[in-house]
Order: sequence, then structure tokens, then C-alpha cells
Amino acid sequence: MPGVPSGRACANCRRRRQKCDYAKPTCSRCARLGVACVGSGQRRFLFIDQKCARRPNSGVSSDGSVASTPCSSLQPLLPGPRSEADVLVGCFVDMIQPSSDRRFNLASTYGDFLENVPQRLGSNTALDVAAQALVASHRDFAVRRPVTPDSLAKYSDAIRALTQSAVEMLRARQSVHITEEFEIGLHTYLHGPVLVQSLFNRKMRLSPTKFEALSRVLAINKKAPGSSTLVLLFQIPALLQRGRTVMQGLADRGAFMTELASTYDALQTSASIVYSKFMTGPSTERKFTGPYGFCLAYSCIFNCMMRAVEPDNSALLSDGETLVRATFALVPEAQRNRPLGAAHMMLNLSAAWLCASARERPVLYAFLGDFGWDFDRDARAVWPLELLEDLLCDVQFKTDPEVVLAQVA
Repeated sequence: MPGVPSGRACANCRRRRQKCDYAKPTCSRCARLGVACVGSGQRRFLFIDQKCARRPNSGVSSDGSVASTPCSSLQPLLPGPRSEADVLVGCFVDMIQPSSDRRFNLASTYGDFLENVPQRLGSNTALDVAAQALVASHRDFAVRRPVTPDSLAKYSDAIRALTQSAVEMLRARQSVHITEEFEIGLHTYLHGPVLVQSLFNRKMRLSPTKFEALSRVLAINKKAPGSSTLVLLFQIPALLQRGRTVMQGLADRGAFMTELASTYDALQTSASIVYSKFMTGPSTERKFTGPYGFCLAYSCIFNCMMRAVEPDNSALLSDGETLVRATFALVPEAQRNRPLGAAHMMLNLSAAWLCASARERPVLYAFLGDFGWDFDRDARAVWPLELLEDLLCDVQFKTDPEVVLAQVA
């Protein structure tokens, strides 16, 4: 029973006999209705009886004999049903291929290393269940639907499998020089989440010593754009601790400001480069806002740190105002990339809040709640203002060291 193609419409559009635009991961109609979109843009096959696949004889030849049908006249056998592993690979590829909408494209948001995942599926249980959880949650996320029990079950399986293998993997890698491209890409990406959590989540904050040890475990692709900036930013936990010492008069203020200024200048330079690369072009074209947003956010954080040491520095105050205006200017561009393509705006708006004026902070906080809704679908959920106030105390070196150490412990 060979398969014959039967269209690329999603299951909902086929069932309702509606025109489907084949968009991935969800067609426009399903996205508008907020329902799960299954199979949009994917070729389907109908299966017919083998004897029906043979073309009719060509008739009688010139000598009166019956002409037989050549083998080439048979309809070719097309691919049949795919296995579960093939379906997983296909779904994962749909989430990361360059032709996918940037608003839902995982690779453009989280890193090109994801392009190396499909070829490894089926070889590692932890990777397989993690991919299954990601596919299930991405499907719900694309239609802005609350997380389903199926997604939660797959997520739970993934956490269990990853927990079993993570510790052994890190221990094995501590003394091994990583050269494999996929692992280097994965490690390079992990610098970002680890860095963000170290700032925003006191419960997950590591002491500078432990953070330095972690940085030795995580490899980094030195050829990747921005890798040198990531290395500099990994010094933030140590800088926060030293800043508290400086503010107590126990360390050299001038030397500390020089170190902060060096990283601040590097961030400003990086921001100019990525702005020219990703943020220029026709106004009708969607901009890739992530790299510029990353540099802009950490520029805000370092500006706030330096102003804490030199509160009367007019140049830093002017820089802070410029950075806040740049963040406001980024909002319209990021709106066009929501939800995944604008995930960085949570970091951007939080960082801009730190160095904003009292008049600007409520506006930034409102934007923060709006963008946050993409990731927390509860309309009653409000971004905790206490988190921003805690972060402000930290980057201004006002936090009691004993409180920080207690959180770290």
C-alpha cells in the first residue's frame, strides 16, 4: 500500500474544511482561536491498495500483441508512516529551522547549538526526554495556551533523566578539555542563564569562589561573537562582593572604579557593534533584538554599580538616562518578535528600572508585566516589585553582607 500525498493542512483546518496557511509551529487560524495546531505544513499520506497503484496497459502494439506495462510505469512508493523517533526529530527541526517564524524559533532565541540536537536524538535517553518535553511545551506556548498535563508529565520525566546524568557528566568533564562543537555551544549558552540567575535569584546565588569554580567547568566558544564579553560578565559576583568592601572603606575605591569602567566600556563597544549589525535596516523588517538587548541590559547594571560608587558623576547620570531611553526605543521592535524573540525584554526592562528615574520606573514596570505575560499566562500574576528592589540594593552595594552570605549558604 504505497502512500500518496494528501496536503499539508493542519488537523483542525482539515476537519473543518478551512483554508490553512501551513505556518509553523501553528497556523494563523489555530493561533487566532488559541487551539492546538497539529501537523501544520507537514506532508501527509493516504494509503491505497497496491493493485490500484498500477497504471493501465498501453494497449495493443503494432504487431497485434498486448504491450505489457513497464516497471517504470508503476507509481513510486512514497514514505509511509514515521516512527515515534522520526516524529520527534521532525517536530524538533520545525522549531529551529531558519525558515520558522522568529517569534517562535528556538535556535534564534537560545543558540545555534540546538541545530546539532536532531542528529543526536535516539542516542541518549536524557536528551530524548528533554527534547520531548521541549516539543510539548513549545506546542502549547505557540498558541498561548496554559501548560497541559501532558507537557508537565514530559517535563517531569526530563528533569528526572537530566538529574540522573548531570552530576556524572559535570564530574567527568572537569578534567577533560571539551572540543566537540555541540558541547562547546551548549556550555557557551549556559553562561547566560547562570549569570542571570546569579543576579536575580538570591536563592540560587553562589559565592564568588563557587561561581569561579563553575566558570572553570563551563567551556566557552572563544570564536563566538560576544564570548569575551561573557567572560567579563562572569566576574559580577566577585565585583558585588568587592563593591561592598569598597563602600565600607576597606578597599581602594579608585582601582575598583577602573575595573568597573573597563567592563562598562567593553559593553558599550559591543552594544554599538551589534546595533549596527542587527538593528539597522528597513523599518518594515523585523530586527533581531536579542544581542543588542543583552549588551544594553548589562550596560544598565554596570552604570548603576558605578553610580553607587560615584553618585555625583554627571557623565554616568547622563549615560543612565541614555540607556533608559534606548530601552524604551527597543520596546516597539521587541513587540514584533513576541513571544520567544522578545524573551530578553524581561532582563532589559528590569535592568533599565535600576537606573531609571522615579517618573520612568512605573512605565518600565508596566512594560515588564506586559512582556512577562508571555511566560506566565495568569492574568492575575504581577511581577514582584520586591525582586527589583532587592537587585537595586545588591548592585548599589547596600545589601548587608551577612544577608547575602546567609542566602548563599
